[in-house]
Amino acid sequence: MRIALVSALAGVVLAAAGAASAATAPKATKWIDSKDGFSIILPSAWYPVPRTVAGVQAMITKYKKTPGVPTAYRYYLTAAGKQELKDYVFQAFVNVYPSTDPVIPVISIQISTSKPPYKASELTEAADTFGSVLASNKGAKVSAPQTLKFSEGTTELLTATIPVAKGLSEGTELYLIIHGGKLYVLKFVIDATALKSFESTFKAIAENFRFV
Repeated sequence: MRIALVSALAGVVLAAAGAASAATAPKATKWIDSKDGFSIILPSAWYPVPRTVAGVQAMITKYKKTPGVPTAYRYYLTAAGKQELKDYVFQAFVNVYPSTDPVIPVISIQISTSKPPYKASELTEAADTFGSVLASNKGAKVSAPQTLKFSEGTTELLTATIPVAKGLSEGTELYLIIHGGKLYVLKFVIDATALKSFESTFKAIAENFRFV
């Protein structure tokens, strides 16, 4: 299977368009990544992560008086966080303050390209490959891929529970779709104990993912 690692895609410009009028607090926000050709709608409680260190630092300053938010952004100044800025073209998180749960809800979007370009017929194989990668984590439990029919095309869903520390596991959902010869992966991560309560939200976000 031709699963290519996503290249470093820095400096993505995201244009925000509120889903409600300026007179009221928006219930959702549409984020448009014109460079990579997609849009995504997130509940207003989600905070997008700029794709540069300077951008992250600016967000820390902007939200310095909002409890919990600066702490979440500071993760992206660590070595692991900086790598994620390179690996994904879009990320956003939920501010769970005052909870101190180390696994907060996060969405990450990865785009993989290949030569020759990906074919729609390779989607099942891609899901099997990602499932094997998830299953390689010690103690991981991974569901069989589930085929979904969304407006943007056939999508494969993988659900996994992965232990990350004693008494702590990540709940992970991957939505995979091939479009324009590229493989798009929407990755949702949350504390495994809260996965069930967020599944409908994750699915709604994935269903409203659009190519532009």
